[in-house]
Amino acid sequence: LITPVQDRLFRFACQMTGQPMVAEDILQEVCLRLWKRRDNLQEIENFEAWCMTMTRNLCIDALNSRHRRLTAMPEVPAWADDGPGPHRRAVLSEQVEMVQKCLRDLPAKQQMAVHLREVEGMTYQEIADLTGETLTQVKTLIHRGRKHIRDTIKKADDYGI
Repeated sequence: LITPVQDRLFRFACQMTGQPMVAEDILQEVCLRLWKRRDNLQEIENFEAWCMTMTRNLCIDALNSRHRRLTAMPEVPAWADDGPGPHRRAVLSEQVEMVQKCLRDLPAKQQMAVHLREVEGMTYQEIADLTGETLTQVKTLIHRGRKHIRDTIKKADDYGI
């Protein structure tokens, strides 16, 4: 059951904690809790949403216990060697880093909503179910997050940053 969603859970935990090793620990804890409840898993209506909620709660617990803020994100992945040339790769890498920085600068709720929508590809309704926000609130959070990212990048482009 966990195999189809484990990558999504790991990325989500990475995004929330900013630390891949902590995200791995959280994913292990999710698996352990699933194993302990293995006899009752068929009672869970939406398994993926339930796992995402558990992951979110464990991330919040980890952040609270360590008095950390959401500041770091996983490293920018290396680009394929057979892709664009070195100049284009450098430009793309800078753009990815800028978007990641903009995402980190968002308030926590906006950051989570934008990540779940844009990175994880979840629907608005799935995000609302996961976060406990209304559908309208989720749409507003995502709209404001996207607008902040867009405005920040446009401003950087205008000033040649």
